[in-house]
Amino acid sequence: MKHTCSIKIAAAIAAITAMGMGVFAQEMSVEDSFLQESVEVQIIRETANSNDRTTQLQALDFIKQQLDAGVKSPEIRDILRDLAGQGTYRQERVNGRLANRYTEVRIRAAEYLSEFPKEQSTPLLGDILKNEPEVAVITQVVYSLQKVGAYDTLSEEMVEKYFRNYHNRKPPDNRLAVAVLNYYGSAPEKHPFMLQAVRDIASKDSNYAHNTRELAERLLKKMMDKK
Repeated sequence: MKHTCSIKIAAAIAAITAMGMGVFAQEMSVEDSFLQESVEVQIIRETANSNDRTTQLQALDFIKQQLDAGVKSPEIRDILRDLAGQGTYRQERVNGRLANRYTEVRIRAAEYLSEFPKEQSTPLLGDILKNEPEVAVITQVVYSLQKVGAYDTLSEEMVEKYFRNYHNRKPPDNRLAVAVLNYYGSAPEKHPFMLQAVRDIASKDSNYAHNTRELAERLLKKMMDKK
């Protein structure tokens, strides 16, 4: 039944996409444009609300098409917020069990939130960071914060907090360390705690991979040269 529903939704999305690309190429009125966008958003929302992983990924595929076309509406942003927070700060239960815990869905939603302006995306990314247990999603959030230029005190302190959490584990997570190095490297102001974090990653006594330590060493040299 879910498979049939997914096919129908995918077909509807394809039809609407084709319409937007010229099947009905005549000039549309403002009202027609608004109606088409509303229908598209409704389909995306219904698809995103599915408990099925494949169907949610289809919703993200269509969201990507919208973002690439320059459509960055509040409705799309809110759908991404819900997808990124599923199973964490947005919890749903089916038969008493936590539902919608698809790491890949949350990673892509966190990535696409970086397409929105800093003022809109930073609070949402912060909510994900505070509630997310999966390091892969946290890593993507750090990349997204870097992309939007979120270097306010709260964002910087949260990144430091989660870096320290995983830095103290054995083994630490190299992907998160690289994301943190990139985030600190792009920071307009290099705070002492950033310098210390880079030193800790670069240290020969650390448990990071050789390539990760080399990246930290290069960044440390740049940071020291600018002092």
